[in-house]
Amino acid sequence: MTTHKKPVWRSLAVVGLLGGAGLTITARLPLGGAAQTWLLLVWVGLFYAVMAGWIRRNSEALESEPPAQDSIGRPIVDNGAPVFAAEPRAETPNSAARPLNQSEAY
Repeated sequence: MTTHKKPVWRSLAVVGLLGGAGLTITARLPLGGAAQTWLLLVWVGLFYAVMAGWIRRNSEALESEPPAQDSIGRPIVDNGAPVFAAEPRAETPNSAARPLNQSEAY
């Protein structure tokens, strides 16, 4: 029996919000240049470690997600997967939608 888990996107949003809040707080601290740099490096390292933990915890669910697609249904990342043709669009009677002929252009 297989279960289709979904990634926990809310926790990723919380990580992003906390990361932004942490950067805002560290920028306002009255520290010297070197201390500010070290604090920023520690904060970025902590943020990447939390992101790596989220990815590791949700890796199985992420792999079962459908591939990302653009607005007309083509895959965004071309990894050699077969591309299915989109349904043909109906012609619109709107004259602005059709290209102009050379004689109509002037």
